[in-house]
Amino acid sequence: MNHSDILYGGEPTITEVSHVSTGSIADRMYPSKEPSQGNTIISCGQYTPPEIQQRTASQNPATALYGDDEPYTPPTVEEVDENPLERKDRQGKSLYPDEKPIEFEIPEHIKELRNSPERLISGDNLGNTVNAELFNDAVQDPALAKALVHESKQVLTDLGFTQSEVPQIGYAVSELEKLGELTQDKRITLRKESVSLLRTEHGDRADQVYRDIVKLVNRDPRFANFLNQTNLGDSPRMASVLGRLAVKARNSGQLS
Repeated sequence: MNHSDILYGGEPTITEVSHVSTGSIADRMYPSKEPSQGNTIISCGQYTPPEIQQRTASQNPATALYGDDEPYTPPTVEEVDENPLERKDRQGKSLYPDEKPIEFEIPEHIKELRNSPERLISGDNLGNTVNAELFNDAVQDPALAKALVHESKQVLTDLGFTQSEVPQIGYAVSELEKLGELTQDKRITLRKESVSLLRTEHGDRADQVYRDIVKLVNRDPRFANFLNQTNLGDSPRMASVLGRLAVKARNSGQLS
């Protein structure tokens, strides 16, 4: 007896097969299962599922794939045509959606720098290197802390800081804290180290680089005051960072 005899109890003819329902075949192959409805016809050994039988040739491919539901069409995103000034205003409103932005007194020449086409396009690229945690001890107002973060990033961008250079400020602060109280003798020692480091890094150009550091720092009195209050103006590490920024500023035409 071959496999056909086992399944069907005998050799079926073509005529018999054309009238055999799936219900009878399923009963023989899977007797423990509930019998099928027997409404699908096997013709000459070719099986056609019920859902396919019910579809007509007039149906389009989308209907065949998704049934009666139309396929999802994502909404059209409207492109906004805005100039850099409009984008800056929109970004400012997103920072303070429900309140008037906190404004700081900014020198006019710094405003001109920030409104230059290059700056409006590039913005600041400092990421999360400056965050509200820096102001937790001194500022309790969340809105003010947010404003300080934004303005601090702008000030550092004015100077040319990058994401890799901002952490150097924290390292310099830690180094100064380890020295304890900065006596006059310690300050003199630090300044000598700063001059020596500038000569090592810039050679014969060290004097010009030093003058450019002074110009760059004093361009925004707020940053100059920050260096004085934190004693970072005496830090050799900061002298090295500011030396590189001063060279970059001169090469880009920002210092005359």
